[in-house]
Amino acid sequence: MKTRRFKNKEMIRKELENLELVYKTSITPFFPICQVGRNYSRKFSDIFSLDNEPQTLAVVITPDGVNWFFPRTLKPIAIEYIDKLISNKAIFNQILAKEKILSQELLKAIKTPVSDLVDKGRATTLGIERFNRILDLYFQYGYVTDVPGFLFQVYAVDYFKERIAKQLYQSDQAALATDEKLDLLLTSPGYTNYENFLRDLVRIKSQRSLAAAARRWNWLVHDYIGDIIDEKYLAAKIKQLSKKQINKDLRQARARIGAIKELEKLLPPRARREIDTVHSFLWIYNERKKLILNQVNIYLRHLFEARFPGLVFSRLRELYQRRPQDLEKIFSSQRPLSDYLRRKKFIYLIKSGRIDNGPDSYSALIKGAVLSPGKTLQGRSASPGVVRGRVNVVLNISQISKFVPGSILVAPFTNVNYLPIMGKASAILTETGGLTSHAAIVSRELKVPCIVGIPHLLANLYDGQEVEVDANEGLVKIIK
Repeated sequence: MKTRRFKNKEMIRKELENLELVYKTSITPFFPICQVGRNYSRKFSDIFSLDNEPQTLAVVITPDGVNWFFPRTLKPIAIEYIDKLISNKAIFNQILAKEKILSQELLKAIKTPVSDLVDKGRATTLGIERFNRILDLYFQYGYVTDVPGFLFQVYAVDYFKERIAKQLYQSDQAALATDEKLDLLLTSPGYTNYENFLRDLVRIKSQRSLAAAARRWNWLVHDYIGDIIDEKYLAAKIKQLSKKQINKDLRQARARIGAIKELEKLLPPRARREIDTVHSFLWIYNERKKLILNQVNIYLRHLFEARFPGLVFSRLRELYQRRPQDLEKIFSSQRPLSDYLRRKKFIYLIKSGRIDNGPDSYSALIKGAVLSPGKTLQGRSASPGVVRGRVNVVLNISQISKFVPGSILVAPFTNVNYLPIMGKASAILTETGGLTSHAAIVSRELKVPCIVGIPHLLANLYDGQEVEVDANEGLVKIIK
């Protein structure tokens, strides 16, 4: 027995050493929290024919946020995965075909009136069947839409830039192989969801067109359980941004799209094909996935509100920390919600798509991350520049109004709700995200220094703290 305990401790120690923080958020992401993330622990044999070993992921959830830890051994697997994807157009066509089928099934599944699935606070037989079906489709959909884009941003950006640069040197196009031009090629070559939303706002001339836009974009800023756009929201957004600001944003978008098209014309044929493939699966990851899953999330939110009348947002957020299998039981049970929401901390281990509760020893992953003054945080440079100033932490959209213009914006990540303050920031720092993330793209358009993917950023920075941001090198120095 003693030998066995020693081996278990040794295995845990090695696993902890192999894990690194890749994603952190203080607001609830996908519904439910682990449903899409399960895919990263699987074999990538479906579509990609990779015979990789299943990986063990750890998720540590505390009242302060959700922390995702991926194994370092996943990086070479991810690069092989991306290499196959960009080298073989047929693989991407399979992804497109699967996405089309799964998105149709998901959208069909949420057409059923909520009243048919929940009656007087109790799930019907059809409701239980449909709820479980939606969770299963959600898991499958995440495999084809989330995995390629996320693995690319976390592990393969540098690999891909080097790959394209090598082709440029071989074709006597070395002048194009700069970080600035390669980063531009990795941004969206077309209008994003939000930019198309702004184009619609400019066209609104009447109450009727306002209502039509609200129906068209009701899912846009939901961010998985946040606001749902309605006519009142749109009217406030138009007033907040002003048509002058909207037109400025659209001019920047047109300039970006035009610059990318001109740059693509100069690329050798193979590089152009590979860039096109990357653009396509990043579009699925950044735009198409949100169009589908935000609608599904809104529907599931309504289901839980019907299942537990009077459910408030904070309780919903607690509920979403639970594993998918727990949510299936909670939804189908007749017990009150209070029976399930007694814990505030969760540790999950995910392997081969299976989610198990992990030991308390994994809490060590989020301890010891606080640095002393004079120490430096390291991230990825998304937009160059050097700035010294005061920190302003904005954890979610409810805190946007407290932002002080000219401050250094610090956030878990940014989304469309952050746009009104991003242009007022002297620099932008995010704990998660890569060079194709929202913060990276917007900061480059605004020409605001930005560093993304900074581990333990939120554990170290607080309002009023003085820091020096060197976005040329991806460094944040804590002054005091």
